[in-house]
Amino acid sequence: ECCICLSSYEDGVELRELPCGHHFHCACIDKWLYINATCPLCKYNIIKSSGDSREEV
Repeated sequence: ECCICLSSYEDGVELRELPCGHHFHCACIDKWLYINATCPLCKYNIIKSSGDSREEV
């Protein structure tokens, strides 16, 4: 289930996975990231992400 639109994932629908591992409908997360720079579930900062892996503290 996409936590942004609360709809279930259906076969054939394109999903996007963020560096933190959470996934969403492409259209939903693209709109979200246009306004916010963090994952809607864990608040992982997408902008500060190196793209390779998450840093652990």
